[in-house]
This record gives sequence, C-alpha cells and structure tokens, in this order.
Amino acid sequence: MKEYRLPARLAVSPDGRRLAMNLGDDSPLEVVDARDGRVIWSAKAEAPEDDHVIMALAFSPSGARLVSGDVAGRTRLWDAETGRAIASAPFVADRAEAVGFYPDEDTVVAIASRETRVRSWPIHPRSDAPVVFDHDAEVWGIAFIPGSDLLATSGDDHLIKLWDVAKGRKVATLHTADTMVTSLSATPDGRLLAASDMEGRLWLFDPSAPEQPGRRLHDHPARVRQIAWSPDGRLLAIVGAAPLARIWDRETGRMSEFAVPHDNDAYAVAWSPDGAMMAIGGHDGRISLWREPREAPTVVLDAGQQITRVAFSPDGAILAAGNNAGGLQAWRLDRLNDPPLSVKRNSQVGGIWALSFSPNGRVLAAGDDGGDIAFWDPGTLREVCRIRASQPSKVHALAFSPNGRMLATADFAGEIFIRSGVELADAR
Repeated sequence: MKEYRLPARLAVSPDGRRLAMNLGDDSPLEVVDARDGRVIWSAKAEAPEDDHVIMALAFSPSGARLVSGDVAGRTRLWDAETGRAIASAPFVADRAEAVGFYPDEDTVVAIASRETRVRSWPIHPRSDAPVVFDHDAEVWGIAFIPGSDLLATSGDDHLIKLWDVAKGRKVATLHTADTMVTSLSATPDGRLLAASDMEGRLWLFDPSAPEQPGRRLHDHPARVRQIAWSPDGRLLAIVGAAPLARIWDRETGRMSEFAVPHDNDAYAVAWSPDGAMMAIGGHDGRISLWREPREAPTVVLDAGQQITRVAFSPDGAILAAGNNAGGLQAWRLDRLNDPPLSVKRNSQVGGIWALSFSPNGRVLAAGDDGGDIAFWDPGTLREVCRIRASQPSKVHALAFSPNGRMLATADFAGEIFIRSGVELADAR
C-alpha cells in the first residue's frame, strides 16, 4: 500500500462560510462549516484501491460547485452543497497541481504536473440523448460526407443508406450487389463516396445525386476488407485478400496493384494526414508502412496480434492500431524503433473493429465487440472516458464528423447512434 506524507489541501468558499479539505492518505474529501467545524458532507474514495489523494481544490465563483484534482490525474466536479459527484473530466492527466474555474462558472481549468499547458473542460452536467437510426442489418461501413449533413452506412443487407443527421431521417438507399458491403470512404470534397464488398467489387457514388446508379470500378481479384481515400482525394487505397493491394487514381482512372508482405488478409488501411505515407495492417500481426506503393515498404512493424484497424493522428505524429484480441498499440512515427505504447484490453470481449482519432487529435476512439466506445489519450494511451453499452452489441464502425462535433457509431444490431459534444464532457 502506498504511503503519503502530504499537507492538507484546502479551499474556502467565496462567502467564507465553508471550507473544503482533504488531509491526504485515505482521508475523505470533506466540506465543513468554517464557523464551528461541523462536517456538512464527506465523500470517500470510490473503492479501497482507488488512488484518491486530492492535490488541488477550488470552489466555483458562486460557491455552488467544487472541483478537485487528485494524485492519479483525475479532475472531478462536485455539488458543493450536497457532495453529490456531478461529473469527471474527459481527460486523465498527470498528478494535479492546480484546479479552478475560468472564465466562468461553467468551465473548469486544470494544470497537471510535468505539463506546460492548461486543460479546459466545458461543463455539461446533462447530456443530450443521441439520435438513433436503424439500418436494419449489421453495419460494417460508416462515413460522414464532408460539406453536407449526410452520413452513409453499409452492411449485411447489401445496401448503402444515406441519412440526414440534421433532419434525423433516411434520405436515400444506394444499391450495389447481393453481398455484404464491407467499407465506405468519402472524398474530402464530399463529391464521391466509394464502396467495396466481400466479392471484390468497387463502386463510386455521387452523394448529391443518389438517384443515379453507382459507377463500377475495376474489380479487385478477391474480397475487399477496407478502402480509404488519400487526404487530397486523388488516390483510393484498396486492401483485402493477400498478397495484393491496389490503388485507383481518380485523375487518370488507372488502377495499379502491388504485393504486400502479409501472409494473411490485410484488414486495415490508412493514409497519413499529408498523404506521404500509407499504413496497411494484416491478420498476420504486422503493419507495413509505405511511401511509394510500387516499391518495397519503408518499415514493417511486428504488432504481435492480428491487426483489425489502423489510424494516423491528425498531426501525423502517431500511428495507432487495434487488434482482434481487443488491444491497442501506438507508435510515434519519429521513433518507430522504440516499443509501442500498448493497452492489452480495450474491453473484455473480442476485438477492436472501429478506430478513429478526433479531428483535433485530442482523443482516440475505439469501438469493440463488447459494445463500448472507449476514448484514449493518444500520447499516453490512458483511458479518459467511456460510453458504456446499454446492452452488449458489437461496434463495428465509427466516425467523427469533419468538425469533430459529432460521433457516429454503428453496431451488430444495425443501430446507428449520433452523439454530439463527444469531445467535451458528455461522453463518460
């Protein structure tokens, strides 16, 4: 058991009538009457093993709320009158050094040890219920259409459905062939939606003209697992059955293929934000990184587990990967020879089939076979918050909207959830 020799942490309410304190070790957080020392309320740690030594305390300007920061890097908001725990911040930092409210009652700020930035947490004690659509079949592909209010989903019913998230309704159904649509990817300009299926067929659709049939591209020799447009919208990467991957050039119409160093299917592909690098993850437990697909890969990483998803951070500094055992790994691209950060289990059930960085790069979202969506700090792979499933249903697809204000997730039952404000405080 850890031992602490820490001075008391104190905060005085704005009216001077209450004193919040924590004496360290396993002492509770208490608010007492400053005039007679009477305990108004007391809050113990959530569990005996919970590292709850408080390092910083502050009342809000009105005195209605109390914020605490503890030795484990958690920031919590309390009802200063009753002691009710209101919320936990959507981040876990290093040991708290200072907490407070700025510029108003509804914004918490926190400073952690060994950090040079001030973290800001807009408080939303009540969360809006997510918008829910029903695809009517297991969903494997999901994509927001940039420059519009449209969301596309695809799955086991062989169909692609377009949803207007602003109006909360389905607006179109796109037809492919009689097989599962495995992956969707929209160009950054929103003009094209690409789709693939288990038979290796590829289509291009114009989301603004859903009444028009899709254009068939050159078929892939075998099943396609995932597709991804390059950041400039020119190249479409196509991966699936080994040993070949393909790239279609939107400007020239040329389809090129190249051999990949994977002994089993490639399940995942992603481009770096500058388009200079492509990552391919295989079920052989390796990730190949390419700067020029027509040549040999620049680096091959041994991840040790079957790779299901890969993603680059928006600043291009981190490559993250999920695997079929439910684990997460992250490599810094400037230190690829170093061991990756690793989380053995995102959940206790199955693998990770959905992985995406938020557009501002602050969180990495992962959906898994347990039905939860977990949010991780990309630099440390520490879990910052989690949306728990009301009932277990595998999450096989998720996507942030281009502005980061919405997160769309889809599950085994075909339900599509559109959540707002995920990067603030309502996902926990």
